Amino acid sequence: MMGLFHNISYFNEDISTWDTGAVTDMESMFYDAVSFNQDLPWDTSSVETFKQMFAQAVAFNGDISTWDDISTWDMSNVRTTSAMFSGAFAFNQDISTWDVHNVRDMTSMFFASPFNQDITGWNVSNVEFMNAMFASSNFNRTAYPLETTGEWAERLNTTAVVNATCPPQPPDDFWVISGLGANQQLYCGHSCCPLTGALRPP
Repeated sequence: MMGLFHNISYFNEDISTWDTGAVTDMESMFYDAVSFNQDLPWDTSSVETFKQMFAQAVAFNGDISTWDDISTWDMSNVRTTSAMFSGAFAFNQDISTWDVHNVRDMTSMFFASPFNQDITGWNVSNVEFMNAMFASSNFNRTAYPLETTGEWAERLNTTAVVNATCPPQPPDDFWVISGLGANQQLYCGHSCCPLTGALRPP
């Protein structure tokens, strides 16, 4: 279903009864489908990627909370949700019960969206990429997800870092990063700056 309704600006039909049990790829399915806003109680047990699924779908705010009901949706194959709701200017549904423990990439997942739900229950211990996940969004930063070994930010292991470079959009809250050698750089404020010691929140 990759790109199925991509850029079809008038599409807003009820497709809730579709049998999607064998679908593995929903990348960009509703990308730029600016009129689409339907509930989707689908079986997504075989889906591996939701990359950009609702990106720029500016009207979408459908109820997809049941996707993670353990009796109706097995998310064990999902590996990427990057840019899934990027630019989805209406989306703010409760997806707190989603099982995202196998997701590796959440880059720009809620970029420029009004999303502001409590996702502290998410297990993000396997996520490797979170660049700009909440950039330009309305997300309340007291509701970051936790994981089995501690707070979300604590999963960042920099012991093998050779050089850290500017991310496309930095987080508003910085973490303690110690053990940096000479000539290391990280985004701090509005520019890249060299780091020779520990960086701590202000």
